[in-house]
Amino acid sequence: MKLLRPLYGLKQSAQKWNQALTEHLLKNGFTRAESDSCMFTIKKKRSEIDPSYKGDEVDQLILGAYVDDVSFTGSSSVIMDWFNAMLETRFKINPHDRGEISYMLGARVRQDLKKGTITMDQTAAIEALAKRFKVETTVPNARNCTPIAIEALPKDKVKSIEFEYLSAVGSLLHITGMTRPDIAYAVGSVARHGATYGAVHVKAVKRIISYLYHTRHYGITYRHNKGLSKHDPLRKVQEAVMYQAGRPPIMSPDGEARMREDPLRVFCDADFGGDTTMRSTTGIVTFLNCGPISWSSKLQKLQALSTTEAEVYAATEAIKDAALLKVYLSDLGVRDDKPIPIHEDNSACVKMATQNLKKFNRARHYVQRVNFLQEHVWNKTAEMVQTPTEEEVADVMTKPLSFPLFSKFRDILVSHVYPEHQSGTHTEAEER
Repeated sequence: MKLLRPLYGLKQSAQKWNQALTEHLLKNGFTRAESDSCMFTIKKKRSEIDPSYKGDEVDQLILGAYVDDVSFTGSSSVIMDWFNAMLETRFKINPHDRGEISYMLGARVRQDLKKGTITMDQTAAIEALAKRFKVETTVPNARNCTPIAIEALPKDKVKSIEFEYLSAVGSLLHITGMTRPDIAYAVGSVARHGATYGAVHVKAVKRIISYLYHTRHYGITYRHNKGLSKHDPLRKVQEAVMYQAGRPPIMSPDGEARMREDPLRVFCDADFGGDTTMRSTTGIVTFLNCGPISWSSKLQKLQALSTTEAEVYAATEAIKDAALLKVYLSDLGVRDDKPIPIHEDNSACVKMATQNLKKFNRARHYVQRVNFLQEHVWNKTAEMVQTPTEEEVADVMTKPLSFPLFSKFRDILVSHVYPEHQSGTHTEAEER
C-alpha cells in the first residue's frame, strides 16, 4: 500500500521526516556531517543574511536533529534568526518550542554565559523514580553512599520475586546514559539479571535508586575559559575549577601543561576477571571541556588470560571511540588534526602500543589487537599516556569501589549543579 502521509506511530514516519528535513537543509546550503547523518553545519557571510551589515564577518551554525527535535547553536543571533525564518518556510514550528534549551531528551539544561558553564541534570526524573519505588523516605547512610556493594551479585536460575525489575532498570539505563556516568557499572551489573532476578537483585536496584535520590542534584558541568584576559581574577578561579573537574594531574614534568593545552581526554581501564563469568569489564570515559561527553561500562566478549590482555581489549575500544570522535570534531571544525590522548594505567599495554614491536611471546593470541593499537598510535589517531592508577578515572566504570575512592572519581565525573540545595548531600552526611 502506498503511504500518503507518515503520521505518528508508523514505522516509516521517522525516516520520512528525516528525509524531508535533510532535503530542506541541503537545499539551503547546509553540509551534512560524514560522521553523523543527523548533524549539519553551514557558514554564511553576514552580509548575505543581513543587508544592513557591510563587513566581512562569517557566521557559523551547527544543527543536531533527533527525530522531530532540532537543537542548534550559532556564532551570532543574526544567523540563528535567519535559520528560524528559513525553517518556517517549509515546516510549522510551535512558538513555545523556540528559544534557549531548557530540557532535552529528559535532561534539564542550564547555561550561564557569564561563568562560561553549561550544566545537565535529571533531578526531576530521579525524584519521580524514587517516589515510584518508594525510596524517597530513606536517609543517607553507609548502605547507599555508593550505588553498589563490594560483593558480586549472585546468578539465580529462575525469577523468584515479583517486581517491576525491567522497568526500573530501563529507567536507570536512561539516566546513566544521559547525565550520571557514576552509576554506569552498578546499572550494568543489575541489568545482566533481568530474566532471573531475586530478592538480592531487587535490593541492589533499590540501592541504586536510593543513591541517585540522595545525589539527585548532581549532574554534568561543561566549562570554558575563553575570552578572559590574563589579569582577570575570574580566569584564575575558572582555570582552578577546570583543573579539578575532569583534568586529573599526570605525574610527569609536562603533565599539567599537556592537560591545559588539550581539554579532550579519553580514560580507559579494565578489571581482571571480576565478573562471575570470569570475564573482565571495560570502562571508558571521554572528557571534553571538563565534563564527560561519552562513557561505557560493559563486559568484554572474550575471556582475558592476563591483566595486560584485559587492558589491551579496553584500549582497543578506546581507540575506536577516539577515531570516531576525531572525525566528529573535525566535521564540527572545533579541533585540529592532532592525536587524542588516551590515559592507560597498565605499563605493559602502553609499551605494546608504542614500541612498534610485531611479536610478543605472551600475546600471540591477541596480536591483532596489539597491531591495531600500534597502527593508530603510529598514524597519530591517538597517543597513549601512562597514568597512575589512583588517577585513572575509568576505574569507577570497572568494579565496585570503597566510598573514599568512589567519591573521588564521582566528583570528577559529576558535580553539584544546584548550589541552593547542597544541604543533605552524601559528602556532608559523611562529614557529620
